[in-house]
Amino acid sequence: MTSLITQGEQQLKLGLWSIALATFERAIALDETDGAAWEGNAAALKKLGRWGEAVEVEERLVRVRSRGIVLDSETLAKQWLNFGLQKETQGDMLGAIQDWEKAIEIKPDKHEAWSNRGNSLYALGRKEEAIVSYEKAIEFEPDYHEAWGL
Repeated sequence: MTSLITQGEQQLKLGLWSIALATFERAIALDETDGAAWEGNAAALKKLGRWGEAVEVEERLVRVRSRGIVLDSETLAKQWLNFGLQKETQGDMLGAIQDWEKAIEIKPDKHEAWSNRGNSLYALGRKEEAIVSYEKAIEFEPDYHEAWGL
């Protein structure tokens, strides 16, 4: 199993993204609980520009890990923060807001999630809600300059 992961990682480094994707899919078929195989799969999908599928894989990774491994709240919140960033990149502001709200649910003091939520709300013209989010970000991290820029 480890050799498939290593092989897939090397293929990613060489730019052989479709081949790497197939390698990681084989690794997943052998062990659905192997987080490294899921991470590699998502990385290959991103390289191929298949962002929607990559987000689905990463969401599944969170579920797989939560079944077998107890993840700390910081790690889970970061994962949802990353999902939100990916959706924002694709222009899915509402989806991004939902993911950042999940991060906030898990870790209410996650200032980056509050700030990013504010950015998306502002982009949607929901300025009063955005200000509330920025204020929460600043409450948890007073020096977080990104939240001061409104």
